[in-house]
Amino acid sequence: MGLLGFVYSTSNADERSAQDVSAELSSFFKAFLDRRLSASERRKVTEEYIAYYGSDTCEDSCVKYLEQLRQLVPRIRGNLDQAENHNLLARHVITSPSYFDPKLQGSLILRLLNGPDPVLVADPKSKRLMTEKDVVALIHILVFQRSKGETPIEERTLSESEIAQIANAFNQALSEGTGLQKLPVGMPVTAEFWAGLQQQWSQLSATERQAVRDYLDHGADKPMPDRLYSQLIGLSPADALEFKAIDSTEKMTQLLDETLNHSRTLMRMRLGVSSWSQPGTMMTRPLDYMPGTPYP
Repeated sequence: MGLLGFVYSTSNADERSAQDVSAELSSFFKAFLDRRLSASERRKVTEEYIAYYGSDTCEDSCVKYLEQLRQLVPRIRGNLDQAENHNLLARHVITSPSYFDPKLQGSLILRLLNGPDPVLVADPKSKRLMTEKDVVALIHILVFQRSKGETPIEERTLSESEIAQIANAFNQALSEGTGLQKLPVGMPVTAEFWAGLQQQWSQLSATERQAVRDYLDHGADKPMPDRLYSQLIGLSPADALEFKAIDSTEKMTQLLDETLNHSRTLMRMRLGVSSWSQPGTMMTRPLDYMPGTPYP
């Protein structure tokens, strides 16, 4: 299931005209892209949306999902660079399953969804992915962890080639099946976690900051309080508990360390990291584990 397919059919839904569908999709994409669709784009996405459900009219699930899209608009509207963690999470919930939906391959809908924050790492086996913001966030979280939480929470400018090298390390390992058998379930929320740290670090108490540092260094052996999982990643309280439970059972830190081996020298030189996490220690542990439903 993907962008257009994670709803349930309902026999009570009213039929919508193509004009209604066009208006709803235009509103959604204006919020998602921060621009208006052209006339040709609007016509094409409307055709693709209705055709997705195998009918010439929009009814049942087609109508149901239009209603869900309308509810998502306030959560995805605004400047992507200034988005909060829960805004980023809402975008990823849409983009991730859509990327792997065979019915959307080659569609304008998918190209538009992939525009603001393009997918750089994709694992067909686990149906998980990382966008450009996730890859950049992973680098910054590593620097933050190595500084023991003392580095100022700010963005560093990275070139396209530097970002691509990190993404390629993941994709190569996934393709060859060497060191990394699947993309860890939490990789899609690295951007959310980094946004949470940037936006809320100064507001955390000394005890809470130490809890984050301990978690970065020791992972599930020193879990954060439940509230911090929810607060920093943007999860609901229920999903935060599930995240914490999975964190205690699924161990992939060493595999990640091996996967990024080819990118270590570059990141040390570029970001001033004196040394990397040793195998078995935290590199991106709070991001390694994430419930798959409804989040990517």
